Amino acid sequence: DQSELNTARAFLIKYVEKATGVALDYEYYDESITYSADAKYIVLGCPELFAAAGLTMPTDNIGQTGYYVKSAGNSVFLQTKGVFGYQNAVIAFLRHVLGYEMYSGDIVTFSKSGATLPDLDITEKPDFEFHIQGNPVTSDARYGMGFMNTSQIFIPIDGLTQHNTFAFLPPATYKASHPDWYSTTNDQLCYTAHGDGDELEAMVDTVYQRMIQLLEEKPNVSNITFTQEDVRSQCACGACQKIMEDYGTISAAIIKFCNNLSRKGQAYLQAQAEEAGTAKREFNIMFFAYHRSEKPPATKDANGVWHPIDETVVCDENVGVYIAPIDAFYNKSFYHDDNASAANNIDGWAACAQKLYMWLYETNYHYYFYPINTYDTMIETYRFCFDRGAIYMMNEGQWDQPNVTHFSKLKEYFNAKAEFDVNVNFNDVANDFFANYFKEAAAPMRQFFDELQAQLRWIEATYPADVPGGIYNNMEQERFWPKKMLDHWLDLCDEAYAAIEPYRARDPELYEALHKNILLETIFPRYALIRLYPGRYDAGTLKEMQRSFKEDANALGIRRHRENKSIDEIYNDWNV
Repeated sequence: DQSELNTARAFLIKYVEKATGVALDYEYYDESITYSADAKYIVLGCPELFAAAGLTMPTDNIGQTGYYVKSAGNSVFLQTKGVFGYQNAVIAFLRHVLGYEMYSGDIVTFSKSGATLPDLDITEKPDFEFHIQGNPVTSDARYGMGFMNTSQIFIPIDGLTQHNTFAFLPPATYKASHPDWYSTTNDQLCYTAHGDGDELEAMVDTVYQRMIQLLEEKPNVSNITFTQEDVRSQCACGACQKIMEDYGTISAAIIKFCNNLSRKGQAYLQAQAEEAGTAKREFNIMFFAYHRSEKPPATKDANGVWHPIDETVVCDENVGVYIAPIDAFYNKSFYHDDNASAANNIDGWAACAQKLYMWLYETNYHYYFYPINTYDTMIETYRFCFDRGAIYMMNEGQWDQPNVTHFSKLKEYFNAKAEFDVNVNFNDVANDFFANYFKEAAAPMRQFFDELQAQLRWIEATYPADVPGGIYNNMEQERFWPKKMLDHWLDLCDEAYAAIEPYRARDPELYEALHKNILLETIFPRYALIRLYPGRYDAGTLKEMQRSFKEDANALGIRRHRENKSIDEIYNDWNV
């Protein structure tokens, strides 16, 4: 796909110029361009020049997003086995040659001059072949930190890549003529068509026809999601109750449905390839293991080994499960006993499917302005998922919030490192982040973060029933956040502002970026003071605190106070 190469080329040129001041020229390959040991090229793709340099791809499995960076003569070649690997390849080149590192969209560093080109021989593949940023970030930050776009991985239907079964089978279109396609609760599909074989066949065929249309519209994307609606319900018809009796979970019916759907699609693509004399296109279907379908149709034997209940609930090779353990405790890893249910489900799914995609969570969806302590627990969870064979990782944050406080930028950066390599060390990554994201303000901001994390651990230990680590815990409680502590954290932010003051004249652009980074971390304690201690301030002071908060939150792009809830609800209550 030339667009992926163009994006990689533009990114490489941009950051070489940022680091060195040199604007690289570029050319598209034609037969007039030849390789010699004296030529000085940075070559992206171009199998002709790659072969002319005597190079061949390594035998390592680098998948669709891995890369091979290899010096030959005075040139260096960036080659992949899939178009989505060029992003990682150019980042690796910049990192090894210029010491490039992106901590956020505004903070990029270069620790090497690039005066000499090292001899490069790098073969790498991300531990999670596909990984997505959990918070909204700029397109430059997404690309520069190594995250993919959802649209590169999944083909959407009507713009939806999740909770999209009704987009394939809209009730307004089909319910009157095919009532058995819908659950007894009317808010999900019935994956057995209420036991009517003819209706089930028609249901599968209708989804299949739509999927083929989508595949033809997106020739370079291999995955389609067919994922249940976002409600905690399932069909209670007789056929679905029989599935529950036999397998203990409605997911068995979903597997059978998706296997049938995939077989029709694979047969179509095989016939298409044979007619054209080309290789068969890859086509994968992903379904959710979520809410009532999170449990796999699997059982554990006396030796602790998981097995599918029978062969009919083994996912076909091109059918994968998208696991979303929404009720897990994310302040603990999946190795923790408190997360035994989530761990067992993932282990069971690993016995039923070859393709595991993970959707995890790292925020509090009822209290966006209060932290959830997933900072250092997620690395063990990533290792758990990787060990079970997961190939995709998305750790969802505040998906509808343009900017996130309480050190969520650390989570974003850590995800970029850990989803590429699950063996990174949290403290090493955190030390690197604070030293560069805050620069001279690192010491007070690290103190703020360490104290915040310690306070969260104290809350969890002292009030385990209130804060078990879920994503809806009530964190807006005065007993959790003493006023003196919140004031102290704001004092540390004032120290941080003072530490970056020399940049105001020396490097105004960097000063603004650092100032914004510190300002973002004041949002949580300021909000908590206004919400928890309004009676401690006179009316004029409180009103000014509210006005100032609104002004800064707007400037930072903060628009929600909980999932799908505008911050304007709070401002209206404050009358500001």
